[in-house]
Amino acid sequence: MKTRAALLIFALCLAGAFAQPSGKPQYGAWGFDTDGADLKTKPGDDFFRYANGAWLDRVQIPADKPVTAFASR
Repeated sequence: MKTRAALLIFALCLAGAFAQPSGKPQYGAWGFDTDGADLKTKPGDDFFRYANGAWLDRVQIPADKPVTAFASR
């Protein structure tokens, strides 16, 4: 059983080593999210509000949570 598992892992690693790259980098969606921006605020007056204002207005942070972020641990 262990030998079969080891051979399967070896075969998969070997197949990955010989896989041909697509040649073209693959990127996901990126850029500035205007859906979360408050475009009525001038960026020079309050950039944080300009960049995040609509999101701040829309999202309600639960009462039992101090913040909503991936970094909060």
